[in-house]
Amino acid sequence: MVRRIEKGVKQVDPSVIVEGLRMVFAILEAMKLDVANHQIRTLRPVLIETAVEFEQAYYGQIIERGKIDITTSLDWFVGHVDKFRTKTSTPITSDAFYKNAFCLGLTSLLGCGEDSVTEFPNTFGFDFTRLADFRAELRQIVCMKLCLILPHELARAHSRHECNKTAALSEDDLHRDILAIISDAYGNPKWTKNTQKIALHIASAMAPPGVDGSTVPTGALIDTANGWLVANLQPKSKVYRIIEAKIVETIFQLLLASTTASGNTGGSNPMFAKVSPEVVALSNKLVVLVDFHWSVFSHYYAGYARDAGASAGAGAAVDTNCKKEVFVKPKSSSVSLL
Repeated sequence: MVRRIEKGVKQVDPSVIVEGLRMVFAILEAMKLDVANHQIRTLRPVLIETAVEFEQAYYGQIIERGKIDITTSLDWFVGHVDKFRTKTSTPITSDAFYKNAFCLGLTSLLGCGEDSVTEFPNTFGFDFTRLADFRAELRQIVCMKLCLILPHELARAHSRHECNKTAALSEDDLHRDILAIISDAYGNPKWTKNTQKIALHIASAMAPPGVDGSTVPTGALIDTANGWLVANLQPKSKVYRIIEAKIVETIFQLLLASTTASGNTGGSNPMFAKVSPEVVALSNKLVVLVDFHWSVFSHYYAGYARDAGASAGAGAAVDTNCKKEVFVKPKSSSVSLL
């Protein structure tokens, strides 16, 4: 760095001097990042401790100034309050009732079927990426479950001459093999792009052994496996929607359990003994989001629900005057995910 600048000065060559200065600024930039990372690591406990207060103050200011209108998000919450009322015996005036209703609303954002939302409520402004990741994680769980169902479908659809109905398939091994097949692809299309490879692998595992002991699947067996996956790995598939709905309901029940017990979901509760580790892991991530988001926005959600009459029963009138006084009206309502 120094030599380059000195060389440029001696040779009266501006280009060499510029190269030396670029090295200086590159070093300064690296130092700045190191200092910033050090400060973040040092202040991490304080940042975590004050995160709720920061977001409360931040959203309070932008709502008061009319830079954001959260009315659509509050309406979204009230809609799920009404839905949750039919599913519970929890007193509808309690804080636990409203938090559980929020859990129901949150799980409704995870699906990618025909009824899935295309926009997240704008109260999740700092969590859009995280929610999109959760949705992708749920899709992977659903698609993996469908792949594990396929061997049973092949055994039902084909004779023992084409399919080894007694094949001792390990779900753990099949799970690992399928993950290896899709590992080179990214995003939700990784499942549909690798349908043929997955179908061939499962068909090979279900093929009866030949004379020489090898397992070579018939064309009919491969076609059945591929056709079934093509039809059912799509979110619009009826089978896909059924599996997704069951998993989302399980996640919702895990979240409800977390609101009445400390620690992660599904721990020692015998009700969840058969829940897959992937579902428990996803629900544990959602618990963190639920606790933080509810700490920031609970007074908005619960206050609006009470003002809207949601806790008094269906058909209650909305107090529009109160709505206008407490929640400043419009600019943008939500950010598109498409």
